[in-house]
Amino acid sequence: MIDTLVISKNRTIFDEINVNFPSSSYNFEFAESIEAALDFLDSEGPDFVFVIEKDFEKITEILERLGKVEGNESLAIICFTSDLSKEQRIFLYKAGSLDVITMPMLKDEFKMLYEKYCNSLRNGKEKLGSVMQGKLEDFNIIDLVQSLEDGKKTAILKLKRIGDSGQIMIKDGEIYSSEYRQFRGLDAILNMIGWIRGDFYIEFIDYDIEKEIEQDNQEILMEAVHRIDERASYLKQLPPVDDILLIAPNLDMQKIPDKDLKYIKSFHGGNTIYQFLINFTLDDLKLLDIAVKFHSKKMLLTREQFDAFITEYEAEVEKGGILGSFSKMFKKNGKSKDSKSIAERRKRDKTQIINPNLDDQIRESVILVDPVELNEFKQKIEEI
Repeated sequence: MIDTLVISKNRTIFDEINVNFPSSSYNFEFAESIEAALDFLDSEGPDFVFVIEKDFEKITEILERLGKVEGNESLAIICFTSDLSKEQRIFLYKAGSLDVITMPMLKDEFKMLYEKYCNSLRNGKEKLGSVMQGKLEDFNIIDLVQSLEDGKKTAILKLKRIGDSGQIMIKDGEIYSSEYRQFRGLDAILNMIGWIRGDFYIEFIDYDIEKEIEQDNQEILMEAVHRIDERASYLKQLPPVDDILLIAPNLDMQKIPDKDLKYIKSFHGGNTIYQFLINFTLDDLKLLDIAVKFHSKKMLLTREQFDAFITEYEAEVEKGGILGSFSKMFKKNGKSKDSKSIAERRKRDKTQIINPNLDDQIRESVILVDPVELNEFKQKIEEI
């Protein structure tokens, strides 16, 4: 039997929760106020405490009063509240909440979430186990590490994004080790510190691990901040990380050094800087340096630059295509015509003949010639 205390001023919410779970496996108790909740906790020790309150100040007060009671430090508290700011959510985590859920949510969504909590408990994990999770868009890695350090927690911070994952091991609030791809220790942390999106999972477990990183938390975080600054300086020289970049149409791939070839080819058909950093296992600063080099040398173009290049190229082709060929046809060859007489004829007759057999997008026009030149004209056309 899993016991859950629900603290809410709205009895209807409690009834909707209670009706969705069989009483044989789950037991829910209701407290309309913090005073009622404290009275219940004097005699009972629930597995979970759900605090349902949209107002940030009120939910903060509830957490503070729960935390002041001796023996409540280990309560598995889940806060269900409104869409709070990043700073407010961090505050609730530090105040003792193991998860912060944004309301409203669907009944099926809540059921899946609660069953996940219960499964973690059944698996023997620490009171809530691996249930603290969220988005890296809301909490960066430095914030998460500092939160675990403040609480002197022992946990594994797992980081995931599409096609990528890594982890940081923390014991009693101190960073002991880290793993990411082929990197370990400090290098692993520095290559993950710039992640701007993805998911994090914090697994609260007690484990024995040797300290692989010599630096203390403060030194590691200082290195991390310096790394973030370096990334930012590279990113300022590039288009936004989600913009599509394409290989310049005039790029001669034969002249690309072998060491750069696989990197430039990854942009064939279009790629983003964000995905480029995921595609390769090289150190992220080295990858950014490569991307900056490609972009500064116009080897990579934004979609707008690419389209502008194609438009300009087509205009040049149209301008110098058949008209250019005609000018070459009548150069000195025994019966040449001087450029002045040709220019005069063009001024006299600007009528255009459009070849109806050509595609509309590549149609080209020619200037009518004098009848005396017609046979020579036809002959040259046949040669072309």
